[in-house]
Amino acid sequence: MRPSSRLLRIAAATLAVATLAARPAAADAGPRPPPPPARGFGAPLAEPALVRGEAENPSLPSAKVTWLRPATATADGPPLPVVLFLHGFGARGPEPYLALLEHLARRGAAVVYPVYPALDARARHSRYDTMWLGFEAGLEAVRASGARVDLGRLGVVGHSFGGGAAPALAARAVARGFGGGALFVACLAPWYDLDADAWSALPAHALLAVAVYEDDVVCDPAIGAGFCARAATLPAGQKALRVFRSDAHGRPALAADHLAPLTATGVDALDVHGTWRLLDALAAAAAGSAEGRAVATGADAAALAIGTWSDGRPVAPVGTTWTEAPGAPRAGFRPGGVQEHSFRRLLRTETWSTLPLPDPATVPPERLPPSERFVDRPPEAPVPVGADAAPRLLVESEAPAVDGEARLVAAGVRVERVRALPTPAPFGQRGTTAMLLDAAGRCILWKPAADPRLVDVALALLRDRRVGPR
Repeated sequence: MRPSSRLLRIAAATLAVATLAARPAAADAGPRPPPPPARGFGAPLAEPALVRGEAENPSLPSAKVTWLRPATATADGPPLPVVLFLHGFGARGPEPYLALLEHLARRGAAVVYPVYPALDARARHSRYDTMWLGFEAGLEAVRASGARVDLGRLGVVGHSFGGGAAPALAARAVARGFGGGALFVACLAPWYDLDADAWSALPAHALLAVAVYEDDVVCDPAIGAGFCARAATLPAGQKALRVFRSDAHGRPALAADHLAPLTATGVDALDVHGTWRLLDALAAAAAGSAEGRAVATGADAAALAIGTWSDGRPVAPVGTTWTEAPGAPRAGFRPGGVQEHSFRRLLRTETWSTLPLPDPATVPPERLPPSERFVDRPPEAPVPVGADAAPRLLVESEAPAVDGEARLVAAGVRVERVRALPTPAPFGQRGTTAMLLDAAGRCILWKPAADPRLVDVALALLRDRRVGPR
Protein backbone atom coordinates (compact mmCIF):
# COMPACT_ATOMS: atom_id res chain seq x y z
CA MET A 1 0.00 0.00 0.00
CA ARG A 2 1.37 3.39 -0.94
CA PRO A 3 2.04 5.52 2.17
CA SER A 4 -0.01 8.67 2.52
CA SER A 5 1.31 12.20 2.10
CA ARG A 6 0.33 12.72 5.74
CA LEU A 7 2.86 10.08 6.75
CA LEU A 8 5.56 11.87 4.77
CA ARG A 9 4.67 15.19 6.40
CA ILE A 10 4.87 13.66 9.86
CA ALA A 11 8.22 12.06 9.03
CA ALA A 12 9.61 15.27 7.58
CA ALA A 13 8.45 17.31 10.53
CA THR A 14 10.01 14.84 12.93
CA LEU A 15 13.38 14.97 11.17
CA ALA A 16 13.27 18.74 10.79
CA VAL A 17 12.41 19.37 14.43
CA ALA A 18 15.06 16.91 15.55
CA THR A 19 17.67 18.57 13.40
CA LEU A 20 16.94 22.13 14.44
CA ALA A 21 15.85 21.76 18.06
CA ALA A 22 18.13 22.94 20.82
CA ARG A 23 19.07 20.67 23.70
CA PRO A 24 18.82 22.53 27.05
CA ALA A 25 22.02 22.78 29.00
CA ALA A 26 22.21 21.50 32.58
CA ALA A 27 23.92 23.68 35.15
CA ASP A 28 23.84 21.32 38.16
CA ALA A 29 27.00 20.87 40.19
CA GLY A 30 28.89 17.64 39.82
CA PRO A 31 31.91 16.13 38.09
CA ARG A 32 32.90 18.00 34.96
CA PRO A 33 33.27 16.32 31.57
CA PRO A 34 36.73 15.79 30.10
CA PRO A 35 38.29 18.91 28.60
CA PRO A 36 39.03 19.01 24.88
CA PRO A 37 42.26 17.33 23.81
CA ALA A 38 45.15 19.78 23.54
CA ARG A 39 46.39 18.20 20.34
CA GLY A 40 45.71 15.38 17.93
CA PHE A 41 42.44 14.08 16.54
CA GLY A 42 39.44 16.07 17.73
CA ALA A 43 41.44 18.91 19.24
CA PRO A 44 39.71 22.25 18.55
CA LEU A 45 41.78 24.63 16.45
CA ALA A 46 41.76 28.42 16.52
CA GLU A 47 43.94 28.76 13.43
CA PRO A 48 44.24 29.09 10.54
CA ALA A 49 41.77 31.82 9.75
CA LEU A 50 39.03 30.76 7.36
CA VAL A 51 37.46 32.15 4.23
CA ARG A 52 33.72 31.52 3.96
CA GLY A 53 31.42 32.17 1.04
CA GLU A 54 28.19 31.22 -0.67
CA ALA A 55 27.24 29.92 -4.08
CA GLU A 56 23.89 29.53 -5.80
CA ASN A 57 22.44 26.09 -6.37
CA PRO A 58 21.00 25.99 -9.91
CA SER A 59 18.29 23.60 -8.79
CA LEU A 60 16.99 25.86 -6.01
CA PRO A 61 18.51 29.35 -5.87
CA SER A 62 17.02 29.99 -2.43
CA ALA A 63 19.01 27.04 -1.05
CA LYS A 64 22.49 28.51 -0.81
CA VAL A 65 25.66 26.48 -0.88
CA THR A 66 28.12 27.41 1.87
CA TRP A 67 31.81 26.73 1.48
CA LEU A 68 34.76 27.19 3.83
CA ARG A 69 38.50 26.90 3.36
CA PRO A 70 41.71 27.95 5.10
CA ALA A 71 42.67 31.54 4.34
CA THR A 72 46.24 30.34 3.80
CA ALA A 73 45.26 28.45 0.62
CA THR A 74 46.32 30.14 -2.62
CA ALA A 75 45.96 29.60 -6.33
CA ASP A 76 49.60 28.53 -6.63
CA GLY A 77 49.80 26.65 -3.32
CA PRO A 78 49.13 23.01 -2.49
CA PRO A 79 45.61 21.88 -3.44
CA LEU A 80 43.14 21.25 -0.64
CA PRO A 81 41.39 17.95 -0.02
CA VAL A 82 37.61 18.27 -0.19
CA VAL A 83 34.87 17.41 2.29
CA LEU A 84 31.25 17.31 1.15
CA PHE A 85 28.93 17.71 4.16
CA LEU A 86 25.27 16.67 3.82
CA HIS A 87 23.05 18.07 6.55
CA GLY A 88 20.03 16.59 8.28
CA PHE A 89 16.52 17.07 6.92
CA GLY A 90 15.19 20.56 7.57
CA ALA A 91 18.40 22.52 8.09
CA ARG A 92 18.27 25.79 6.14
CA GLY A 93 21.88 26.86 6.51
CA PRO A 94 25.21 25.86 8.04
CA GLU A 95 24.53 27.24 11.54
CA PRO A 96 23.46 23.94 13.19
CA TYR A 97 26.85 22.43 12.28
CA LEU A 98 29.03 25.51 11.97
CA ALA A 99 31.63 24.67 14.61
CA LEU A 100 32.11 21.21 13.05
CA LEU A 101 32.36 22.65 9.54
CA GLU A 102 34.95 25.18 10.71
CA HIS A 103 36.87 22.41 12.45
CA LEU A 104 37.03 20.35 9.26
CA ALA A 105 38.18 23.39 7.27
CA ARG A 106 40.88 24.29 9.82
CA ARG A 107 42.18 20.77 9.48
CA GLY A 108 43.09 21.79 5.94
CA ALA A 109 40.09 20.94 3.79
CA ALA A 110 37.79 22.80 1.46
CA VAL A 111 34.35 22.10 2.93
CA VAL A 112 31.22 22.29 0.76
CA TYR A 113 27.81 22.39 2.46
CA PRO A 114 24.91 22.34 -0.03
CA VAL A 115 21.43 23.01 1.32
CA TYR A 116 18.74 20.81 -0.18
CA PRO A 117 14.97 21.21 0.25
CA ALA A 118 12.92 19.60 2.96
CA LEU A 119 9.26 19.98 1.98
CA ASP A 120 10.01 22.82 -0.43
CA ALA A 121 8.45 21.75 -3.73
CA ARG A 122 10.12 24.49 -5.76
CA ALA A 123 13.31 22.53 -6.37
CA ARG A 124 13.63 21.39 -9.96
CA HIS A 125 15.32 18.13 -9.04
CA SER A 126 15.31 15.45 -6.37
CA ARG A 127 17.09 16.10 -3.09
CA TYR A 128 19.99 13.86 -4.11
CA ASP A 129 20.33 15.68 -7.43
CA THR A 130 20.12 19.02 -5.62
CA MET A 131 22.92 17.94 -3.28
CA TRP A 132 25.09 17.03 -6.26
CA LEU A 133 24.43 20.27 -8.12
CA GLY A 134 25.22 22.19 -4.94
CA PHE A 135 28.46 20.28 -4.56
CA GLU A 136 29.53 21.18 -8.08
CA ALA A 137 28.58 24.84 -7.54
CA GLY A 138 30.50 24.93 -4.27
CA LEU A 139 33.64 23.49 -5.86
CA GLU A 140 33.54 26.13 -8.57
CA ALA A 141 33.14 28.85 -5.95
CA VAL A 142 36.13 27.58 -3.95
CA ARG A 143 38.24 27.65 -7.09
CA ALA A 144 37.00 31.13 -7.95
CA SER A 145 38.01 32.29 -4.46
CA GLY A 146 41.66 31.71 -5.32
CA ALA A 147 42.29 28.20 -3.97
CA ARG A 148 43.08 24.88 -5.59
CA VAL A 149 41.24 21.68 -4.73
CA ASP A 150 42.40 18.09 -5.00
CA LEU A 151 39.39 15.97 -5.86
CA GLY A 152 41.57 12.89 -5.62
CA ARG A 153 41.25 13.33 -1.83
CA LEU A 154 37.60 13.38 -0.85
CA GLY A 155 35.47 12.88 2.23
CA VAL A 156 31.67 12.62 2.20
CA VAL A 157 30.06 13.23 5.59
CA GLY A 158 26.33 13.13 6.21
CA HIS A 159 23.97 13.39 9.17
CA SER A 160 20.46 11.91 9.41
CA PHE A 161 18.88 12.16 5.93
CA GLY A 162 22.30 13.28 4.71
CA GLY A 163 23.88 10.24 6.37
CA GLY A 164 21.67 7.97 4.30
CA ALA A 165 22.52 9.97 1.17
CA ALA A 166 26.30 9.92 1.72
CA PRO A 167 26.96 6.60 -0.10
CA ALA A 168 24.93 7.78 -3.11
CA LEU A 169 26.84 11.05 -3.41
CA ALA A 170 30.12 9.22 -2.92
CA ALA A 171 29.16 6.84 -5.76
CA ARG A 172 28.58 9.79 -8.09
CA ALA A 173 31.94 11.24 -7.12
CA VAL A 174 33.75 7.93 -7.63
CA ALA A 175 32.28 7.67 -11.15
CA ARG A 176 34.11 10.91 -11.97
CA GLY A 177 37.41 9.73 -10.55
CA PHE A 178 37.10 11.71 -7.31
CA GLY A 179 38.65 10.14 -4.25
CA GLY A 180 41.09 8.05 -6.26
CA GLY A 181 43.92 8.83 -3.86
CA ALA A 182 42.01 9.01 -0.59
CA LEU A 183 38.31 8.50 0.04
CA PHE A 184 36.27 8.29 3.22
CA VAL A 185 32.55 8.21 3.92
CA ALA A 186 31.06 9.00 7.31
CA CYS A 187 27.38 8.39 8.11
CA LEU A 188 26.27 10.05 11.36
CA ALA A 189 22.94 8.90 12.85
CA PRO A 190 21.84 7.96 9.33
CA TRP A 191 18.33 7.65 7.96
CA TYR A 192 17.56 5.14 5.21
CA ASP A 193 20.03 4.76 2.34
CA LEU A 194 17.50 5.32 -0.42
CA ASP A 195 20.07 4.47 -3.11
CA ALA A 196 20.98 1.02 -1.84
CA ASP A 197 22.84 0.21 -5.10
CA ALA A 198 25.40 2.92 -4.37
CA TRP A 199 27.32 0.76 -1.91
CA SER A 200 28.64 -1.45 -4.72
CA ALA A 201 30.33 1.58 -6.33
CA LEU A 202 32.63 2.25 -3.37
CA PRO A 203 36.19 1.22 -4.25
CA ALA A 204 38.13 -1.14 -2.01
CA HIS A 205 40.50 1.61 -0.84
CA ALA A 206 37.64 3.68 0.60
CA LEU A 207 37.12 3.97 4.35
CA LEU A 208 33.68 3.94 5.97
CA ALA A 209 32.72 4.97 9.49
CA VAL A 210 29.14 4.78 10.72
CA ALA A 211 28.36 6.59 13.96
CA VAL A 212 25.13 5.86 15.80
CA TYR A 213 23.97 7.31 19.11
CA GLU A 214 22.34 5.05 21.67
CA ASP A 215 19.58 7.46 22.73
CA ASP A 216 18.59 8.44 19.18
CA VAL A 217 14.78 8.37 19.12
CA VAL A 218 14.57 9.75 15.57
CA CYS A 219 16.66 7.30 13.53
CA ASP A 220 17.00 3.91 15.16
CA PRO A 221 20.71 3.07 15.60
CA ALA A 222 19.97 -0.28 13.99
CA ILE A 223 19.55 1.53 10.65
CA GLY A 224 23.18 2.64 10.63
CA ALA A 225 24.34 -0.59 12.26
CA GLY A 226 23.52 -2.39 9.03
CA PHE A 227 25.51 -0.07 6.77
CA CYS A 228 28.90 -1.78 7.16
CA ALA A 229 27.47 -5.09 5.94
CA ARG A 230 26.05 -3.33 2.87
CA ALA A 231 29.47 -1.92 2.00
CA ALA A 232 30.49 -5.33 0.66
CA THR A 233 33.25 -3.95 -1.60
CA LEU A 234 35.23 -2.73 1.42
CA PRO A 235 37.48 -5.12 3.37
CA ALA A 236 36.64 -5.56 7.04
CA GLY A 237 39.58 -3.40 8.10
CA GLN A 238 38.28 -0.51 5.99
CA LYS A 239 34.98 0.03 7.80
CA ALA A 240 33.76 0.40 11.35
CA LEU A 241 30.64 1.01 13.41
CA ARG A 242 30.90 3.40 16.34
CA VAL A 243 28.15 3.42 18.98
CA PHE A 244 28.31 6.57 21.11
CA ARG A 245 26.78 6.27 24.56
CA SER A 246 25.15 8.79 26.87
CA ASP A 247 26.69 9.42 30.26
CA ALA A 248 24.94 11.41 32.99
CA HIS A 249 27.58 10.87 35.68
CA GLY A 250 28.52 14.56 35.73
CA ARG A 251 27.28 17.93 34.58
CA PRO A 252 26.60 18.80 31.90
CA ALA A 253 25.53 15.29 31.01
CA LEU A 254 26.64 13.86 27.69
CA ALA A 255 23.62 13.02 25.54
CA ALA A 256 24.25 10.58 22.70
CA ASP A 257 21.06 11.35 20.79
CA HIS A 258 20.11 12.38 17.28
CA LEU A 259 21.31 15.93 17.90
CA ALA A 260 24.77 14.91 19.07
CA PRO A 261 26.59 15.89 15.82
CA LEU A 262 25.06 19.40 15.90
CA THR A 263 27.07 22.22 17.47
CA ALA A 264 24.52 25.07 17.53
CA THR A 265 24.14 24.85 21.32
CA GLY A 266 27.83 24.35 22.02
CA VAL A 267 30.65 21.87 21.64
CA ASP A 268 30.92 19.13 24.25
CA ALA A 269 33.07 16.10 24.99
CA LEU A 270 31.01 13.87 22.70
CA ASP A 271 31.97 16.23 19.89
CA VAL A 272 35.70 16.63 20.43
CA HIS A 273 36.41 13.17 21.87
CA GLY A 274 33.73 11.47 19.79
CA THR A 275 32.43 12.67 16.42
CA TRP A 276 35.24 15.15 15.67
CA ARG A 277 37.95 12.72 16.72
CA LEU A 278 36.40 10.02 14.54
CA LEU A 279 36.22 12.28 11.48
CA ASP A 280 39.77 13.57 11.96
CA ALA A 281 41.10 10.04 12.33
CA LEU A 282 39.11 8.82 9.35
CA ALA A 283 40.51 11.57 7.11
CA ALA A 284 44.04 10.81 8.32
CA ALA A 285 43.56 7.08 7.79
CA ALA A 286 42.34 7.65 4.24
CA ALA A 287 45.56 9.57 3.62
CA GLY A 288 47.64 6.65 4.90
CA SER A 289 48.05 7.38 8.62
CA ALA A 290 48.43 4.23 10.71
CA GLU A 291 47.48 6.21 13.83
CA GLY A 292 44.34 7.45 12.12
CA ARG A 293 43.38 3.95 11.09
CA ALA A 294 43.88 2.68 14.64
CA VAL A 295 41.46 5.27 15.98
CA ALA A 296 38.92 5.20 13.13
CA THR A 297 38.60 1.44 12.71
CA GLY A 298 40.36 -0.07 15.72
CA ALA A 299 38.62 -1.83 18.59
CA ASP A 300 41.08 -1.44 21.46
CA ALA A 301 40.47 0.63 24.58
CA ALA A 302 42.48 3.61 23.32
CA ALA A 303 40.45 3.85 20.12
CA LEU A 304 37.15 3.67 21.98
CA ALA A 305 37.92 5.94 24.95
CA ILE A 306 36.08 9.24 25.38
CA GLY A 307 38.13 10.52 28.33
CA THR A 308 37.41 10.80 32.05
CA TRP A 309 35.18 12.92 34.24
CA SER A 310 36.91 15.34 36.60
CA ASP A 311 36.58 12.84 39.47
CA GLY A 312 38.56 10.26 37.51
CA ARG A 313 35.69 8.07 36.33
CA PRO A 314 35.93 7.10 32.64
CA VAL A 315 33.20 8.35 30.36
CA ALA A 316 31.13 5.54 28.86
CA PRO A 317 33.35 4.23 26.04
CA VAL A 318 32.35 3.91 22.42
CA GLY A 319 30.86 0.57 21.38
CA THR A 320 31.52 -1.37 18.19
CA THR A 321 28.27 -3.33 17.98
CA TRP A 322 24.66 -2.32 18.45
CA THR A 323 22.17 -4.20 20.61
CA GLU A 324 18.98 -2.50 21.67
CA ALA A 325 18.60 -2.43 25.45
CA PRO A 326 15.32 -3.75 26.89
CA GLY A 327 12.95 -0.90 27.62
CA ALA A 328 14.92 1.60 25.53
CA PRO A 329 12.85 4.43 23.97
CA ARG A 330 11.50 3.41 20.58
CA ALA A 331 12.90 5.39 17.67
CA GLY A 332 10.59 7.02 15.15
CA PHE A 333 12.29 5.44 12.12
CA ARG A 334 13.23 1.80 12.39
CA PRO A 335 14.88 -0.58 9.93
CA GLY A 336 12.98 -3.15 7.92
CA GLY A 337 9.29 -3.83 7.95
CA VAL A 338 6.43 -1.91 6.41
CA GLN A 339 7.69 1.52 7.43
CA GLU A 340 11.04 1.36 5.66
CA HIS A 341 9.49 -0.32 2.63
CA SER A 342 6.86 2.40 2.45
CA PHE A 343 9.34 5.25 2.63
CA ARG A 344 11.56 3.67 0.01
CA ARG A 345 8.58 3.42 -2.32
CA LEU A 346 7.38 6.92 -1.52
CA LEU A 347 10.80 8.50 -2.03
CA ARG A 348 12.02 6.30 -4.88
CA THR A 349 12.41 9.38 -7.07
CA GLU A 350 15.28 10.45 -4.79
CA THR A 351 17.30 7.50 -6.04
CA TRP A 352 17.10 8.09 -9.78
CA SER A 353 18.63 11.13 -11.47
CA THR A 354 17.15 13.35 -14.15
CA LEU A 355 20.36 15.35 -14.51
CA PRO A 356 22.02 15.26 -17.95
CA LEU A 357 24.46 12.43 -18.55
CA PRO A 358 28.11 13.42 -18.10
CA ASP A 359 30.49 13.51 -21.04
CA PRO A 360 31.61 9.91 -21.69
CA ALA A 361 35.03 11.22 -22.72
CA THR A 362 35.68 12.25 -19.10
CA VAL A 363 33.32 9.96 -17.13
CA PRO A 364 33.32 6.35 -18.41
CA PRO A 365 29.62 5.42 -18.61
CA GLU A 366 30.18 1.93 -17.24
CA ARG A 367 31.30 3.56 -13.97
CA LEU A 368 28.10 5.54 -13.57
CA PRO A 369 26.00 4.24 -10.68
CA PRO A 370 22.50 3.10 -11.60
CA SER A 371 21.08 6.25 -10.05
CA GLU A 372 22.71 8.30 -12.81
CA ARG A 373 21.96 5.95 -15.69
CA PHE A 374 18.25 5.60 -14.94
CA VAL A 375 15.36 7.98 -14.30
CA ASP A 376 13.40 5.23 -12.57
CA ARG A 377 13.82 1.62 -11.55
CA PRO A 378 14.09 -0.44 -14.76
CA PRO A 379 12.23 -3.71 -15.33
CA GLU A 380 13.57 -6.48 -13.14
CA ALA A 381 13.19 -9.10 -15.88
CA PRO A 382 14.71 -8.73 -19.35
CA VAL A 383 12.39 -7.42 -22.04
CA PRO A 384 11.71 -10.18 -24.62
CA VAL A 385 14.20 -9.97 -27.47
CA GLY A 386 13.55 -10.34 -31.18
CA ALA A 387 14.86 -13.06 -33.45
CA ASP A 388 18.00 -11.10 -34.25
CA ALA A 389 18.76 -10.36 -30.58
CA ALA A 390 19.96 -6.88 -31.45
CA PRO A 391 20.30 -4.02 -28.95
CA ARG A 392 17.26 -1.76 -28.98
CA LEU A 393 16.50 1.81 -28.03
CA LEU A 394 12.86 2.15 -27.03
CA VAL A 395 11.68 5.74 -27.42
CA GLU A 396 8.37 6.84 -25.95
CA SER A 397 5.84 8.27 -28.37
CA GLU A 398 5.81 11.78 -26.90
CA ALA A 399 9.60 12.08 -26.90
CA PRO A 400 11.40 14.26 -29.43
CA ALA A 401 13.61 12.71 -32.08
CA VAL A 402 16.85 11.37 -30.65
CA ASP A 403 19.76 13.50 -31.78
CA GLY A 404 22.24 11.16 -33.45
CA GLU A 405 19.77 8.33 -34.01
CA ALA A 406 21.46 7.48 -37.31
CA ARG A 407 24.68 6.67 -35.44
CA LEU A 408 22.83 4.14 -33.33
CA VAL A 409 21.29 2.49 -36.36
CA ALA A 410 24.69 2.34 -38.06
CA ALA A 411 26.02 0.56 -34.96
CA GLY A 412 23.33 -2.12 -35.22
CA VAL A 413 20.87 -0.70 -32.67
CA ARG A 414 17.17 -0.94 -33.52
CA VAL A 415 15.30 2.24 -32.63
CA GLU A 416 11.64 1.61 -31.86
CA ARG A 417 8.84 4.00 -30.93
CA VAL A 418 6.66 2.69 -28.12
CA ARG A 419 3.55 4.10 -26.51
CA ALA A 420 4.94 3.93 -22.97
CA LEU A 421 7.82 2.32 -21.11
CA PRO A 422 7.18 -0.28 -18.40
CA THR A 423 7.20 1.96 -15.32
CA PRO A 424 6.34 5.63 -14.91
CA ALA A 425 9.30 7.96 -14.76
CA PRO A 426 9.47 10.79 -12.18
CA PHE A 427 9.40 14.57 -12.41
CA GLY A 428 7.11 14.82 -15.42
CA GLN A 429 9.39 12.70 -17.61
CA ARG A 430 6.70 10.18 -18.51
CA GLY A 431 6.28 9.86 -22.25
CA THR A 432 9.56 11.58 -23.10
CA THR A 433 12.21 9.03 -22.17
CA ALA A 434 14.31 6.48 -24.04
CA MET A 435 15.39 3.07 -22.72
CA LEU A 436 18.43 1.24 -24.07
CA LEU A 437 18.28 -2.56 -24.00
CA ASP A 438 21.30 -4.73 -24.64
CA ALA A 439 21.10 -7.82 -26.86
CA ALA A 440 19.78 -9.87 -23.92
CA GLY A 441 16.90 -7.47 -23.34
CA ARG A 442 18.40 -6.00 -20.17
CA CYS A 443 17.93 -2.28 -19.52
CA ILE A 444 21.32 -0.55 -19.26
CA LEU A 445 20.31 3.09 -19.79
CA TRP A 446 17.08 5.05 -19.29
CA LYS A 447 17.15 8.82 -19.63
CA PRO A 448 15.21 11.65 -21.30
CA ALA A 449 15.35 11.21 -25.07
CA ALA A 450 16.44 14.84 -25.40
CA ASP A 451 19.60 14.31 -23.33
CA PRO A 452 22.40 15.66 -25.57
CA ARG A 453 24.78 12.85 -24.61
CA LEU A 454 22.32 9.99 -24.83
CA VAL A 455 23.73 8.49 -28.04
CA ASP A 456 27.39 8.87 -27.01
CA VAL A 457 26.75 7.17 -23.67
CA ALA A 458 24.60 4.47 -25.26
CA LEU A 459 27.32 3.56 -27.76
CA ALA A 460 29.97 3.55 -25.03
CA LEU A 461 27.89 1.21 -22.85
CA LEU A 462 27.29 -1.17 -25.74
CA ARG A 463 30.99 -1.22 -26.54
CA ASP A 464 31.98 -1.91 -22.95
CA ARG A 465 29.15 -4.25 -21.89
CA ARG A 466 30.51 -4.18 -18.28
CA VAL A 467 27.61 -2.36 -16.72
CA GLY A 468 27.27 -2.33 -12.95
CA PRO A 469 24.37 -3.71 -10.91
CA ARG A 470 20.93 -2.16 -11.03
